[in-house]
Amino acid sequence: MRDNRDLTAKLILAALLACALPGAGRQFDVVVYGASAGGVAAALAAKREGATVALIAPGRFVGGLTSGGWGVVGEADRALAAGLAREFYERVGRRYGKPVAWAFEPHAALAVFRAMLREAGVAVFREQPLREEGGVKKRKRRIRRVITEEGEVFAGRVFIDATYEGDLIAQAQASYARAEAPEAEVADLTFALCFSEDAALQLPYPKPSGYDPAAFQAASGGPDTLAGWLLLDPLPGAKLAARFRAGVPGLPAASGWVYAEADYRRRAEFYQMRIDHVAGLLYFLAHDEAAPKPVRERLAAYGLCGDEFAYTNGWPYQIYLAESRRLAGMETLEDLEDPQKPLPIPFGVLVPRRDEVRNLLAVLSPSCTGRAWSLLRREPVSMMLGEIAGVAAAMAVRDGVAVQELDRETLAAGLRALTGRDVVY
Repeated sequence: MRDNRDLTAKLILAALLACALPGAGRQFDVVVYGASAGGVAAALAAKREGATVALIAPGRFVGGLTSGGWGVVGEADRALAAGLAREFYERVGRRYGKPVAWAFEPHAALAVFRAMLREAGVAVFREQPLREEGGVKKRKRRIRRVITEEGEVFAGRVFIDATYEGDLIAQAQASYARAEAPEAEVADLTFALCFSEDAALQLPYPKPSGYDPAAFQAASGGPDTLAGWLLLDPLPGAKLAARFRAGVPGLPAASGWVYAEADYRRRAEFYQMRIDHVAGLLYFLAHDEAAPKPVRERLAAYGLCGDEFAYTNGWPYQIYLAESRRLAGMETLEDLEDPQKPLPIPFGVLVPRRDEVRNLLAVLSPSCTGRAWSLLRREPVSMMLGEIAGVAAAMAVRDGVAVQELDRETLAAGLRALTGRDVVY
């Protein structure tokens, strides 16, 4: 199996195929750091509100997990999706000749995100990770500018952290804590794989370099059905979304928190190690006589998709973190009365403490308990949080106030008009 370590490091450090950007600095009303689905929604929302917007993508691609293999929306989230989130799913649906798509291929999601950003005129800067040392410049409790590893400078009036890791809130010295997802069904620090049932599209399960079958012997006593190992969801194009379940034998435990706190080079190593773990377990289950026979026979009908994630050799570029940094913000969402309805949320969970940072919003690192964290980080919900943050950022620019001083009734009313429902208070 081809080793992705160097490739991954270059993706994260933006050293591979990076385009030199002219000028010593750029000025925007709103700077969004992180091109997750929530980050895309934040950038679009701010732009549609009349702000000038920069979307800084640490890596090469936009859309995060939504375009990175997490292509199935559950029943509860279908009823929730509104505003930009609903628009996204409807636009994906049109690619399939349907009113809306709740299951879709990764490349379809990526194409829609790119089209929405292009049509809105959002300035997107790819492969520009935040400089690890001194990447955020503050004065009087406001972020003035961010600097990337490539030396590019982005000045702004309001900044939004839309990374899964919470890198901007950490460098901006906003208080944060460790976030854990209780009762996580999917293994932490793993991938949403894409399997193909079409032999013409299949890539064989790769054998990692240094593969040692003895390392996976524990898997021989594991579940005797493929569903016992993987969460499987059908996608268009005779494909499946596949994610390893938490706690399956042969897949070492790993922590997204450790990944989030690591430097870029160590993250690249984690990424490659996790590929090796996942690929090794897949290879063992598909080929080794010691693997449960029904699982081996079922896996033989599939292979990795040859037309997805070609740039990273069939592996999703976005790693899944069940644990990460969680903002200790102006308010904390303690719990949710109905876990099927995580919205509306108090605006203060996206906002740092006033005495720390006055022009920062956090989309994927909300201030909440573990149970609420698991719900707010769901991809459709994160897009809606991104829309809240984008509208709030544009409003703060327009009114010339700190994000903590926004008129919440005006914000809530504006978002109600955009989404058709109450999403924030």
